[in-house]
Amino acid sequence: MGRNPSWFDPGFQNPSVWQFSFGFQYQVTKSSMVDFSYVGSRSYNLNMSADYNIPTLNYRKTCNLLEGGLPANCDATVPNPFKGIAAFNGTSYYTSNTISLNQLNRPFPQFSGTLTQLGRNDSFITYNSFQLNWHFRTRSGVTLMANYTLSKQIEEWGFNDRYTNTYQQGPYTLDRPQIVKFTAIYELPFGKGKHFLGASGKVVDKLVGGWQASTFVLDPLSGYPANLPGNAIMLKDPRTPGGGFSGDVNWKSYLVREWNPCVLRQQNDGSIAPTPQSLGLGCGTDFSNNFGNYAWLETASYAPRFTPYRSGNIRVHHAVQADASLLEALAVPVLEPWSELDWVQAERRASAELRAQILSTT
Repeated sequence: MGRNPSWFDPGFQNPSVWQFSFGFQYQVTKSSMVDFSYVGSRSYNLNMSADYNIPTLNYRKTCNLLEGGLPANCDATVPNPFKGIAAFNGTSYYTSNTISLNQLNRPFPQFSGTLTQLGRNDSFITYNSFQLNWHFRTRSGVTLMANYTLSKQIEEWGFNDRYTNTYQQGPYTLDRPQIVKFTAIYELPFGKGKHFLGASGKVVDKLVGGWQASTFVLDPLSGYPANLPGNAIMLKDPRTPGGGFSGDVNWKSYLVREWNPCVLRQQNDGSIAPTPQSLGLGCGTDFSNNFGNYAWLETASYAPRFTPYRSGNIRVHHAVQADASLLEALAVPVLEPWSELDWVQAERRASAELRAQILSTT
């Protein structure tokens, strides 16, 4: 009692993923080919969590300024009915003289928090992409490959408002709208049948033959989606200049700003004013005309979330990846996988052989 444990839903089901694609290939020349394809996936019943021990929506409305309420209604305190009860020993409930009305209006007020429910199957992720691939191979052992991917990855995970069961939906944390990749592979001309040491024996061929030099360059063109604040309303495009932010991100700056830092704050009494930090950044005091330089409004207590977890327009810095390697390609025998029919036929043969052995001994 007096604590805030979490719990795992015993009805949790294993998530599932459906992957699908279709496309076509076109041979441009004898040594080159291009293919176009759509690749997608749907991930269902993914693991999610939710606040369980929360008051009713009607009660929240009495506390939320945006719904006509007043935060003071929930912040008010009353005598603590749990004080001195042995079950609460070691918690603040055991010694505190008062407790908030918000806490007493929870379904289980004897627990101090939201009793987070884990193992919910509420979440899903969708992935859609267009992929363009180009392959080119020469007789001299050079293979060139280029790929361009245009994609979108959206998740539904968590809640913007648990009281109304409004789910959060937005870009997945690994979403990359565009990716370009280039790969080059060169089969070194050494070993049996090659330009150099083409008549070599097995031992020499094992040492110098079958080597490949390869390299690839991958450029995602933009970074992962930036995290957005959960206690603010976006008043305008946060890439609007203001507060020392020019509208363009300077990744070489000592202090990198990805968006406009000018923030208004709605106090619990309903008044709205710039934050001290915003005034220090030169955002100004006048926000009567289209909010002035201000791009954000920090909400008062008990307001729901209005933004998705991440922004599809504002992204963190990205890095170009490159790699080079030298490796030997070994010939490894490949075993064909057995089908269900193969296993049935094998069992029948084994049974027939066993019966024959039994008959031969009787």
